[in-house]
Amino acid sequence: MTLRNYVSDFAYQNTSAVATGVVIKDGSTVIAQFHAPANMAVPAVINLQCPIRGSANAAINVAALVTAANVLVNLSGHIAA
Repeated sequence: MTLRNYVSDFAYQNTSAVATGVVIKDGSTVIAQFHAPANMAVPAVINLQCPIRGSANAAINVAALVTAANVLVNLSGHIAA
């Protein structure tokens, strides 16, 4: 049986003065992308109706597209076949 990572909820907050994009990656492949405006007062919370599924044996990674941005991120989900 092959186990995979599933992301069902995602929250992010850009606290820097520069807007950026936030990407969820399956290993190094971008599987979802979101806009993060500058100076977000509250986090953006995304509840996915259909969870994002990662590949078998690959880590789920998150990255900001602008290196000067300070982005706080929280993912939740589960592991299943």
